[in-house]
Amino acid sequence: MARRRVKGGKYALLKSFGSIMIITTSIFTAFNLAILKQTTAPIENTRKTLAFNFVNTEASTSKGELDENRIVFFDTDATPTTNSTETKVRENSAQKALKVHHDIIPDDRKYKTMPSCNSHCLSSMGKDGAWVQDWNFAKNYGQFPLPWVIPAKPLLVDHELQFQPTLDSPFPWRTSWKWIDEDADCHVDPMTPEVVCNVLDELGADRIAFYGDSLTESQFQSFVNMMGPDNTRKIESTTDRDVSDEIGLVCRRNKTGHEDETDDDVIVPIFYQRSMGEAAHKQVESAYDFSEELNSFINQSEKRMLGVFNIGAHYHNETLYQEDLSKMLDLISAFDRNQDLYFFRTTSPGHAYCEPRKPWDMDWTKGVETEPFSSIDEMRWDNVVARRWNWEKFQYHNKHTKDIMEEKHRTGKIPMVHIFDVYNMTALRSDGHRGGTDCLHYAYPGPIDWWNHFLFTYLKELSRVLSRENMVNCRAW
Repeated sequence: MARRRVKGGKYALLKSFGSIMIITTSIFTAFNLAILKQTTAPIENTRKTLAFNFVNTEASTSKGELDENRIVFFDTDATPTTNSTETKVRENSAQKALKVHHDIIPDDRKYKTMPSCNSHCLSSMGKDGAWVQDWNFAKNYGQFPLPWVIPAKPLLVDHELQFQPTLDSPFPWRTSWKWIDEDADCHVDPMTPEVVCNVLDELGADRIAFYGDSLTESQFQSFVNMMGPDNTRKIESTTDRDVSDEIGLVCRRNKTGHEDETDDDVIVPIFYQRSMGEAAHKQVESAYDFSEELNSFINQSEKRMLGVFNIGAHYHNETLYQEDLSKMLDLISAFDRNQDLYFFRTTSPGHAYCEPRKPWDMDWTKGVETEPFSSIDEMRWDNVVARRWNWEKFQYHNKHTKDIMEEKHRTGKIPMVHIFDVYNMTALRSDGHRGGTDCLHYAYPGPIDWWNHFLFTYLKELSRVLSRENMVNCRAW
């Protein structure tokens, strides 16, 4: 029995010791967890507080919303503390560091990632909506002031300018359709000379460049003709270059309205040139490049330049399109101009068997009375025409363009390039084409005018956002 008592005593002692160890371990573990919790929470809180204060300091959002892209360069290693004074000191020091690093871009990044615009209109405008016939719009905004700044080509004079108004059709049908966005808060407004001059003044932009394909030329011609002869003038080259397509927009700063008071007038040069390297539609690989004239126009001043780019609707080869797109973005990056506003216009498709089918055998005094599609589903690709011109590929080109631009911007390879997405609204405009064998280009005035309405509505909203948030630029996606 003694043995058993002794044996039992040892067992009880060991059991008691084990219990003590378990309790001690539990206490130690709980203590460590508490310490870890106390350590982690302040770090997260400190990170959020610093990001919040940094965003507010830079005024990138009125609500101080945390944007992960604003702090992509920063690694906040603040030591947690329960002392409010010490925390405040550390936060203030970190804020100063963040402000310094905000202007210092790491070696592996050439450009900083822009903060979000926080405007749903910039990302949704022009994408979902419908065309509604509006003769008042046609009267007030749908016609070019006479005489045209850039005269109509002979074929247009022979055809479209023969139109005779009637009670049912007081203006050409193609000018009577108004785009109505599905989101009533994000409607596209008419572009007028006053709107253009005000927006350019607000943004601090003193010149505009259009560089791209023949559709870009149509947008340029639409733009200057919409401004009218009273608000434009032919200007001499502002640098050593010989460019035929350069027009000056006259922005009148005086408020009296007297035309003879021109001392305060501002002349905004508007440049257009066909892009170089666009031989891909012939299956010939040629080097895409910016012309010397474009380089000179962009670099002539440190002031902000507004640039609209596109690499064309004539790429049959996917590889060539992607290579030229990358080259274009590299060339924009090489300018090293953070102050500029760059836009890439998406490519819109043509419409197989558009009207008029036989323009040479038509009564042009009555014009063409065709309606836009009511939805994308109405679009049909003719096998022969689509295969020849690859219009069905444009949506994939546009998707690749958006993806590569977002990726390059997020990684600091290029400055902010806004996507000027005209695909949806233009894809519905099966009407208004030149007709015959040309079902890609449009007659004007007409559908292309809406690209300019869209562009300057976008710029107006962008100006409002940048002014509100005190930012230089922002990303809409």
